Order: sequence, then C-alpha cells, then structure tokens
Amino acid sequence: RAFGASSLAPAPSGSPPGSSARARAVDVCVVGGGVVGTALACALKASPRTAHLSVLLADRSPAPPPAFLDAPRRGVDARVSTVTPSSAAFLRSLGAWDRVANTRRARAFDAMQVWDASFPGHVRYDAAELGELELGWVVENRVVQAALAERAAELGVETAAGWRLEAFRDGADRDGALAEVDFATEGEAAAKGPTNPDSSSSPS
Repeated sequence: RAFGASSLAPAPSGSPPGSSARARAVDVCVVGGGVVGTALACALKASPRTAHLSVLLADRSPAPPPAFLDAPRRGVDARVSTVTPSSAAFLRSLGAWDRVANTRRARAFDAMQVWDASFPGHVRYDAAELGELELGWVVENRVVQAALAERAAELGVETAAGWRLEAFRDGADRDGALAEVDFATEGEAAAKGPTNPDSSSSPS
C-alpha cells in the first residue's frame, strides 16, 4: 500500500459500488490530471509490470469528455504543445495518439528556424535532413488531455475531479502507508465537477 488518500469528496470513478473516498488506500496517487499526470497514470496501467496497481488520478478540474474528440468546438485553444515523434510514439503505445490524430487538430511541421532578436544568425532544422516527413506536431493541450482521459478510463484508472490537494505527508507509518495525501473539495459544486475544460489549474 503506497498511499492513503483521504477526502470528503464522493468516491472516484472506477470505484466498486458502495466504496467510500474517505481514508481509502491506493497504490499510486497522481495529483494533477493534465497531460503529464494523465499520461503517467495511463503508462502505469498500460505496463504489464504495473498494471495490477490501483491508480488514483485527482484534479481540481475534470478532463474534456470523450465527446469532445468526436466534435471539437470551433476555434483554436491558445494552450498548445509540440509533440515530437518520440512523444507521439509514446502516446501511441498508450493507445491515445490515433484519437488525437483523427481529430485533425494535430498540425504537422517539417521545418523550424530559430533566431535571436539581439544577435545575428539563426539555426534551422529540417525533417528532410533526417529522412523524416515531419519534425513533430502542434496540438492543443485539451485534445491530448481528452484522448488520454478516455484511455485512462479504459485502462481502469480511478479519477476524482473536484479534488484539491490539502496536505502531503511523506513517510507516514499508519497502517503501513508510505505516504498520506489529504484532499478537500471546493464546495458542493466542485465535488460534482467544475467546468474548466482544459484543466488549467492542474499542476501537471
């Protein structure tokens, strides 16, 4: 038992019927359901070595629903990431990249030029020099997050939206837990799920 997670929130998704979120034990507790935190949770459940572990993913805001991938709203979100081929391969190994690519919101680029406004000269990168078709893709964070959240649910990751980290105690020895994490909800509405679609409050 790696973590003791305690909260006044309802039991997270994926919990057995009738289970309580108060003073419950999980093997891994990931705080922050952004792109990085959700990818970590998926990786733990996707790996044969760690698939048996119980993983709890907690965040103050819910991830975009899977329906968002099928019909993304118009307009481009300003929060974007550059996904390299190695990162795309990692997301594909988790079963999430195809969903990202199928939204047609992942824009490939095959060259990049970098310069400094204060000094002369520049450096240029070209995919053709590497024998590749692209150097990477620019993707809205919410698209990647939605694909990962969908995959997390399929892999059996427990999710808890509306949970705010209150305290972390390392080396706790109660009931053999390696650490204890306390959460609180931001009122009744937060426990039911706030409406921030891109999880901008996520520490990850």
